[in-house]
Amino acid sequence: MKEVNGIINGTIKMINSIVVAEIIFNSGYFEEVQDISNELSSENTMVFDVYVDLDNMLGEPVNKSLKNIDKSFEVDEDSLYEIVNMYMDIAVEDIMTMIKDHLNVTNITSSFSINQLDDGISALIYVYFGEYYLNRMELH
Repeated sequence: MKEVNGIINGTIKMINSIVVAEIIFNSGYFEEVQDISNELSSENTMVFDVYVDLDNMLGEPVNKSLKNIDKSFEVDEDSLYEIVNMYMDIAVEDIMTMIKDHLNVTNITSSFSINQLDDGISALIYVYFGEYYLNRMELH
C-alpha cells in the first residue's frame, strides 16, 4: 500500500493504492491484480502487477478488432504481441477513465510493460499522479 498526492477538485489530496488496485480489478480486464507500489522509490507513482489468461482475454469482446479473433487460430509471436499490446492499450485507457471518474482526479497518466506471454499476460501498469515518468523510477 502506498499513498500519493493527487489533485482532486483543485486540491492536493492523498490517494491510496489499494483503492486504485480495486478499480483495476473491478474493471474486469484482469484476473489478478497485485499492488507492488511500495517497491518503487519514485514519489506519486503506483505500480500494479496484473495477469489475465490468454483464453479469457481472447474471448472478451473488448473492441471490434478483438471480437473477430478465432481462439483456435494459431498466431505467431509477433501477432500475439500486437494483440496483447492492443488489449493492454484498451484496458489501461478504460481503467484511467474509471480512476478519473471514481476519484475525480485530474493529474493522472499511465503506461504499461508486458512482462510475459505464455498461457497468459503478465504485465505492469504504472499510474503517475503529477509530472512523474517511467525513466525517473527506481525499484528497491
